[in-house]
Amino acid sequence: MISLPFAAGDAASAVYAARPKYAAHCAELPFIIIQLPQWIDRATAEAHADPLDWPVIRDAQWAANREIPSVATVCTIDCGEFDNIHPHDKRTVGERTAAMALGTMHRCREIAVCGPEPLAIRAVDGSADYSADGCAGGCAGGGDGSDGSSDDSERGGAVLVRYRHAAGLRFDGTTPGTTNADGLDAVSRSAEQSGFELAGADGVFHDAAARIVPDCAVHGGKTGLFSEPGTADSAASGTTLADLDDGSYVHRLDTRLPASLPIDLFICQLSTNDASHGVLLGGADETDTHTVAGALNHIVGTVRERWNCPLVFFTGAHFDSPRYQAMVDLLFDMQRIHGFGIIDLWHDAAWNAIPDDRRALYMHDPVHPTKAGYRDWWGPEMVRQLLDLTR
Repeated sequence: MISLPFAAGDAASAVYAARPKYAAHCAELPFIIIQLPQWIDRATAEAHADPLDWPVIRDAQWAANREIPSVATVCTIDCGEFDNIHPHDKRTVGERTAAMALGTMHRCREIAVCGPEPLAIRAVDGSADYSADGCAGGCAGGGDGSDGSSDDSERGGAVLVRYRHAAGLRFDGTTPGTTNADGLDAVSRSAEQSGFELAGADGVFHDAAARIVPDCAVHGGKTGLFSEPGTADSAASGTTLADLDDGSYVHRLDTRLPASLPIDLFICQLSTNDASHGVLLGGADETDTHTVAGALNHIVGTVRERWNCPLVFFTGAHFDSPRYQAMVDLLFDMQRIHGFGIIDLWHDAAWNAIPDDRRALYMHDPVHPTKAGYRDWWGPEMVRQLLDLTR
């Protein structure tokens, strides 16, 4: 393990500079970055004068993780100690670093290596409740910082935050099934204790209570979530084209992407989950959205009615699946009817014939790409084909 000093915002440069120095013979020497934990010295805290330099460096550490091949960052945000820049708990950091090395460099897939990552944030009605099934009954966000109660009915709104890699997520200082000294369980905190703050349109931040449930966390307060125009994205893991539940492509298209969005190009994946879940295929003229064909027809019709913009589907890379092969064949049959574009990652044998070491780097499993796979293998090919389609 080596220690690399770098300026805030320049972790990537430090990694690139160190590779030739420490391993000129290895173009892709793996790097593990240890995240800076939470810490502040007592005098700075009491003076309310935190310069907030460490969050900038943390952001640079995660940027290096995202942008540089073979770089991984270990989450240690919860391992710091107040007024002690050298925390006593070295074991947790060591175990997480070892797990990261085993999981990313030695491909031990059974080892969990990632900390919680936010997937989506949205404003919700403050009177609503959220439960473990992702959103009906049982989990209310907190208050406006005045009393920490969990009744949102008299407050303006709440913010719903969804995470991945969050199995067993709990608040600091608790273990599952236990309570803390203030009578709160491992998944709830009052406004004064949660560490979350929310601001409304006036830009003034207030403490906000929080509750964690399996699949989502709700942070309440007098606030709304305001977004600027840009790329509209709707992504979720384990979902199908066919309208089998609220996470399906059909349901999310119908409920989350309004016609008012200024969409110039609509790109949709031919989901592999329909194949793995054994969803009925249907014929090219099928209208039942519980089938793959019916869902595809619904997506085509909805996109053209709402935005009248170019529509492109993309396949996955080739893997051993007769069911997905049938879905790809269906997609090309439907292309001849509807005239949409296809980014075809399935049929090109030469493109799919990468060496085993590249495949181990690019694919988490036979179906799902890794970060490097999206960036260095799928992404460039998708861009090339998309440019050909739009010329």
